[in-house]
Amino acid sequence: MLITCQKALLQSAADVLGVTPEDILGKRKRFAEALARQMVMTLWSESHSLQDAAEIVNRTHHTAAFYARRKIYERLHYCENSKEQMRKILEKYSQIILEQTTESSKNNTCEA
Repeated sequence: MLITCQKALLQSAADVLGVTPEDILGKRKRFAEALARQMVMTLWSESHSLQDAAEIVNRTHHTAAFYARRKIYERLHYCENSKEQMRKILEKYSQIILEQTTESSKNNTCEA
């Protein structure tokens, strides 16, 4: 899946993982915020550069996204809950994008 809308990705991860988009963009290192941040960077980096993936969550260096991807890929091998959360984030993202395109085909409601 090509992920192109930062706002929708942040909102879908926040909804699924029980945090706010502001928490994902913040500096807190509690597990919920860190996991959400790592999942967002991982998903964004699938179709964008590592630097872009780091910047989407207010990090300055591409290595943040590199290590986030590595951690998430490791988690996906042993944690069924993480797999389910990732699936739900992608479903929620698709739902948000569909709602945006249905609401207004004239106005582009998602700005990169």
